[in-house]
Amino acid sequence: MLFKEEQYFRNSKAGKFSLALIILLFFSLLLFDFLKQSSINGLVIIIELATALLTFLILWTSKLSTRLDNEKIKYRFTPYNWKIREIKWSQVTSYQIRKYSPLKEFGGFGYRKKLFAKVDCLNVSGNIGLELKLKNGRTLLIGTQSKEKLQSFLTQLKEKSSG
Repeated sequence: MLFKEEQYFRNSKAGKFSLALIILLFFSLLLFDFLKQSSINGLVIIIELATALLTFLILWTSKLSTRLDNEKIKYRFTPYNWKIREIKWSQVTSYQIRKYSPLKEFGGFGYRKKLFAKVDCLNVSGNIGLELKLKNGRTLLIGTQSKEKLQSFLTQLKEKSSG
């Protein structure tokens, strides 16, 4: 049994909006620099371009990879986590697929941490995720775009572990 999902930030509505905003902001800054000065400072333009390009590349390459099997949950949110993270099912006290509000609960999309609440959230778009309560007191919420496939996997996992 296996559940595997890859989500790209660039394919989400939030990602497309963010990318468009970066491009708009870059050209606005460029226009502002041009109108403000008779001679445009080359260093300022290079810094603005480098910042816009770096931000664009981070968003463009952001990918949430999730893999669940009978033994463990593996996830990685590049470029924020280069190392694949693993959680064994034996470390999970409970799990559920739930609806959540990315903006209200976590302040948006991406790799989010609530330090004092001991909650981590990894999401690209949407409002459905797999919530894992761990034995160490932490909670991990991993967003999904494949609710039905995930639900099917979890049902099979539960039947296999109880039977």
